[in-house]
Amino acid sequence: MNGHLQQIIALAINGNAAQRGIPIDGFWPNGGAFVFDNETSFHVFKKGWFKQGWVMANSDPISWLTENGAGYRIHCVSRSDPNISDRMASGFANGGPRWLIEAVRDQKSSFWEGSMEVSSPNAADNKIWATRYYCVERDLPTEVTRSFDLEVMRGQMHDALDAVHAFAKEHNSGFANSFAKALGELDSIAPAHFGWEKDLLPAGFEISLSARKLLSSAQIAYVFGGMGSWNDQYWPEADIDAEYHSLSDRLFACLNNALVAATNSTYSGS
Repeated sequence: MNGHLQQIIALAINGNAAQRGIPIDGFWPNGGAFVFDNETSFHVFKKGWFKQGWVMANSDPISWLTENGAGYRIHCVSRSDPNISDRMASGFANGGPRWLIEAVRDQKSSFWEGSMEVSSPNAADNKIWATRYYCVERDLPTEVTRSFDLEVMRGQMHDALDAVHAFAKEHNSGFANSFAKALGELDSIAPAHFGWEKDLLPAGFEISLSARKLLSSAQIAYVFGGMGSWNDQYWPEADIDAEYHSLSDRLFACLNNALVAATNSTYSGS
């Protein structure tokens, strides 16, 4: 899974934990979700008589979460770009579908969208990125969103992984091991604590086993990136290549739905 998506999920889950009074010490700046960030800031648009533009509202995630005092949900919105699919674009910075964080407070919703920029390319500590979140909509009436049955989502994801795993094995792809491991997490009664993102879930913040299975499996199965990733595959036989794209698109959609459902299951209203 790319780092920006992990960060969005981490922000929402930790924000929902903080709303319930659960400490999120260590989440920022030393958490795994910010390991390559030298800046993670939040901006609002200010209008004036003579000057208007984006202004930094919070310079870090903790102050943003504290000031909002909100509950959080995430949303995945397709860009519907006719030139490149969300799946194929997901390996690029700021590519793939739009991922929005919804902050809900007093039945009003604000939506935040992140943008990444290489601001310190030569940083010795590898913190080369500045990630800035912009409030693209604010104070909208909060809508009741569709709730997903997490076990239904797990079944759909299992079917998609089964199919792509069989394809990868048949065609001797090294990604077969990743898909097998992701399947194992879906079936586990003790799923891994989300791979290397060990600080995704704050201590003392309990979520359902189904949600943990989806988060752990999706982190492993989200192999859609740039060069060397599952996206970087091609078969000269037209029928095999068409099957690859069909299975990949199916898995991509399942994973995005699963991540939304599992993350939003931590939301309890505001």
